[in-house]
Amino acid sequence: MKEWILHHTASFTIEMPKPWTCREEANGQLTITDPSSSVAMTLQLAGPELHGTGGRPQANTATPKSVTVINPREAQSLLQRWITGFSNVRPLTPPRQILGSNHMTCTAEGLARTETALGRIKDMIQRNMPDCWRFWAVFDGDKIVLARCVGTCEAMQFLAPVMEAIICSLEIHSADSRADKPFVEMVVELGRQHFSPEEISAIDNETLNVGGMKIRIDALQHQYQQQPDKLDDNVHHFFDKLLVRNAAESVIGDDDWENLGRQVMPVLLPAAVANRLDLQVVQEDWLAGMKIHFEIPGANVPISCADCRRWGIDAEELQQQAMNNLLRATRNMQMNGGKYERYTLFNFTRTNAFNSSRILLPILYRNLREHLGTTFYIAIPDRDVLLAFATEDEAVLDWMRNQVRLKYSHATHPLSQQLFLATPDGIAEVDCQASTGHQTTG
Repeated sequence: MKEWILHHTASFTIEMPKPWTCREEANGQLTITDPSSSVAMTLQLAGPELHGTGGRPQANTATPKSVTVINPREAQSLLQRWITGFSNVRPLTPPRQILGSNHMTCTAEGLARTETALGRIKDMIQRNMPDCWRFWAVFDGDKIVLARCVGTCEAMQFLAPVMEAIICSLEIHSADSRADKPFVEMVVELGRQHFSPEEISAIDNETLNVGGMKIRIDALQHQYQQQPDKLDDNVHHFFDKLLVRNAAESVIGDDDWENLGRQVMPVLLPAAVANRLDLQVVQEDWLAGMKIHFEIPGANVPISCADCRRWGIDAEELQQQAMNNLLRATRNMQMNGGKYERYTLFNFTRTNAFNSSRILLPILYRNLREHLGTTFYIAIPDRDVLLAFATEDEAVLDWMRNQVRLKYSHATHPLSQQLFLATPDGIAEVDCQASTGHQTTG
């Protein structure tokens, strides 16, 4: 979609593609529809009474003064209870949490259930595919927005990034948006004096996403509790020092290479983060301004030249070991997808922090070329996401390019909004305006 617009209701605000139509009922229920596919999404504020009604929202009668704090497991349970009220839907996946949205959000999928045995037999004979359903529950204290979307399975899969972006854009209105503002939101607002808006966001109450890196703010919050009047100074000092690593700092105590070598992994970094790294960090240039650095999972500290000297290895050995580890971790990973009307698409079935790094593995190309051909596109809009697709339709290519940009703009760990071309000679960067111009890396 080329342009998005905001739509405001009394209870919430969403961002939606401009071509979509919307209809708001007197009870506040909002239905938005994609005119090209008839996929329809319905959103409505349920309120706190969902906690005790078996999942069936009722009319709002009162708003309690105390604010309910809900954890992911409770949120998933509430969504499941709501879904059970739809007897015409057969659940496909259990509720799961979505990261990167403005509020605690859970989602689940299902298929339309044919009501009679005769109907099921007719569907089997005529090979009719049932409609796909998707459900969301978005929580903000005592307020809950419930959303559901239905359409053909092909259209639902095609529009999945759009629907996810709509839900992630949802803002639930409060009586006083400035009262009791969470600490993490105050930090994000101040942090945007150091980073552009798309480079910094909140993952949860204790963690920031800064240019694709998870940054905990526990210590900063402790400072705020001790010195609330110095919040601005402390936050600015925090960001000034962020990702500027002391060359003498050890990546993980005094552990040796024999123990750590089996864990080290390559990680792609966006330019916004890579440019802030200490010059002593071991890194390699890649495409689209990104760089490859190396880290021990869980350490959250890039490996430096000093670390290599302490272990008695050089950068080449570090790189080779990291790639071997990534290859070993990839062998049991599965991709799903298939051929659709005008394109073929595959992605990893399991979310993993190193999915984007797998673009560096030649085996990825060898495994996909039998399905996608000798030249195909790859996108890594998020650290946890790798999409591979092939199409000969320019309109589909433009649409996919826009979906990648959309996914990047709403990513939890944004990486790149560009497309890359997988060829027999390596990975190439696709020009933003035309798919013919590119730079290749082996």
